[in-house]
Amino acid sequence: MTESFFKVVTNDYDMAATVNDISNNYNVRIYFDLHNDRRNQILL
Repeated sequence: MTESFFKVVTNDYDMAATVNDISNNYNVRIYFDLHNDRRNQILL
């Protein structure tokens, strides 16, 4: 099992994604955080 983590930070938003490779099934989670709305939103 491998896990990859990506994070993008800009002045307007933060975006983070994790990709899990579990026996060739890819589980992708993307988190999107707008700076004017501090609640984390899961897009997928």
